[in-house]
Amino acid sequence: MPENLNILIEQCRKNLINAKTMTHGLSDEQSDLLINRYSFFNDVNDADGMLINSSIVIKELHTPRPYLHMMASNLKSVSRRVFLRR
Repeated sequence: MPENLNILIEQCRKNLINAKTMTHGLSDEQSDLLINRYSFFNDVNDADGMLINSSIVIKELHTPRPYLHMMASNLKSVSRRVFLRR
């Protein structure tokens, strides 16, 4: 894992310990980097915005176990914010 991801994960852990939201103080780009570090959803919508196809693109096969649940979920991509937590 790149060093910058380790720093971001540590910041998320400190936020949780201090009763803050996990991504407190992180930019949108930093949050997206964490969200998409193992995989991302490729959703296809029709002209009316209805979801007509969805697939997951796995970038890293060695994922933490909670990621298996997330990959099998049917939630909208905006709800798929999963982070590693030890």
